[in-house]
Amino acid sequence: MEGRNGYLSQIHHNRRGLSSTRLKVATVIHNFALKRNDGTTAASRLFGQHFPDLFEYLVENIGELPQPRKSRKSSNPKTFTLPTVPS
Repeated sequence: MEGRNGYLSQIHHNRRGLSSTRLKVATVIHNFALKRNDGTTAASRLFGQHFPDLFEYLVENIGELPQPRKSRKSSNPKTFTLPTVPS
């Protein structure tokens, strides 16, 4: 199976389901990111105008990424030391 509809039908066939958010993302990628050999996207053919590159748009408009969560482990872990043999 090829294309977006093939992908969606395969996901549903495998009984994994598809969240509404994931479906919206797949639709945006299909309409604005995938290009034909002539360099046009589905949205540019439908609306008759050029849209900016999706990846470049995201890079320019994404905010600061959140910091990773702090580890539950202690910041000063106990180190294991081997006792020395008395001489």
